[in-house]
Amino acid sequence: MQLHALVKKQSETLKQCPVGSADWSTMAKNMKRLSVIALMENSVPLKKGENLWASSRYSVRALIETGRHLQCIPILNSFYKWRVETLANPSKIEEAAREGAVPLSEMTRRIEQFEATLGLVTFCLLNTYDALQTMSAPSLVEHCSYVISSAVAHPELYLSHPLKDKTQPILCLLYIYEILRLGEDVPNDKSFYQAIVDGKLFSLSLRFLNAHHDTIPQAQLSVCLEALALIAGHELFDLNEHIKISTKTDAYAGASSSSTPSDQPTSSSSTPSSQPLPDDGSAGVSLCQTFKASVLDPFITKNPGRRPGLQPLTRAINKAK
Repeated sequence: MQLHALVKKQSETLKQCPVGSADWSTMAKNMKRLSVIALMENSVPLKKGENLWASSRYSVRALIETGRHLQCIPILNSFYKWRVETLANPSKIEEAAREGAVPLSEMTRRIEQFEATLGLVTFCLLNTYDALQTMSAPSLVEHCSYVISSAVAHPELYLSHPLKDKTQPILCLLYIYEILRLGEDVPNDKSFYQAIVDGKLFSLSLRFLNAHHDTIPQAQLSVCLEALALIAGHELFDLNEHIKISTKTDAYAGASSSSTPSDQPTSSSSTPSSQPLPDDGSAGVSLCQTFKASVLDPFITKNPGRRPGLQPLTRAINKAK
């Protein structure tokens, strides 16, 4: 009970606040502690039919009890948009350091750590059906599309991070995997899947993995590929719909921090680094061919035991002609 009371107190500090502020610093420290506990609890899977409320997953229970689990995605989303803004305006990090009364290097470390720890806490939440029942799955997909689109348009967001396997681009694919593996139990399944289509998540993920697969540990890469296989194995999957690549592909990446992903313009003019691509399907086919040659086939060759689980993805990619 002491642990439950502790994590409940820590979860209550989860709220929207300016990066570097006293409240943010307190929240960041507590998310670091909470992530350690949540990962330890998450290492022991819930047995089939086991009630969350009778389990020892105190961190997830505390977040749901306080309603703070509903804040995880909005906070991550606004934080990541702030990170994108710092690329054009690095002084924002300096302002956060002054606000927190710490050296710039220490604030940079805290920012990197916060992305990882809150991201991991969210991952542990999505590992439970009880949390997913009340979280907005389509909003989660919109966040994931924004993050991966931003990482495609601005590779330094991912490449400069010292904790690459715990960054949002990687964790977002793990989030999708955690939700889709529930199958028929996914709340609002069709709206969730439609959000994946609307957000160009499949093609964005192919582009991200094409560029960075050699920096991703095999265990995480395996789950990323399995997430794409679950998308490809969905009854509503249409490869042509998913690999349409036009100037809309990077629509999320140029977003300002004041708007939500669903409000983003569909013109590539908001993303300076985006180049117009043909929308006749040729770019999508080329994307799939590169993915097959550079990522999928080499992974299966190294990990033949993963072949059966990746068959939906393999079949889909092979159809790109």
